[in-house]
Amino acid sequence: MVEQIISQFSSFGFEGSRSSGAAVLSAQAVFPFVPSGAAVCTGCAAGVDAATRKAFPECQVFSVSDFNISGIGRASFAIRSAALVQSVAASSGLLLAFPSTACPAAVKPSRSFAGHGSGSWGSAALSVGLGAATLICIPDGCAAPAWLVAIGQPLEGSGFWFVPARPALF
Repeated sequence: MVEQIISQFSSFGFEGSRSSGAAVLSAQAVFPFVPSGAAVCTGCAAGVDAATRKAFPECQVFSVSDFNISGIGRASFAIRSAALVQSVAASSGLLLAFPSTACPAAVKPSRSFAGHGSGSWGSAALSVGLGAATLICIPDGCAAPAWLVAIGQPLEGSGFWFVPARPALF
């Protein structure tokens, strides 16, 4: 089912945990499903971003340094992630998110970025809020957040939840 969903798109954004581990392995497992010649974008961090850059050397990299505005510090990461998600949404692409932790309770779909400590979940929630197609890999031992259960489709036996493209929620 994951392969079928991915095959419907020609533009992809990969977001995920900065640590190596299960999130990276899950991302690597779907890389072969991305159609040849597809547009791929990711961030500049370690973990899922680094694995994506290695798998797709021609991908567009959204770098924090491109969004580093004097005096805002860590907010540059949120601005970078929001730009990536907005780019995927504008191209009618698919955002794939690979968080390594449960979704913070305060994270909800929105048209503005709010990760509350989790950039991966913040990106997924923004993607859903913008109405973009979103595929989220739920970490082992974690439950899908209530908002995802309400609007998403679990892909049986895979750990993935899919939210199809739709008009923006907010």
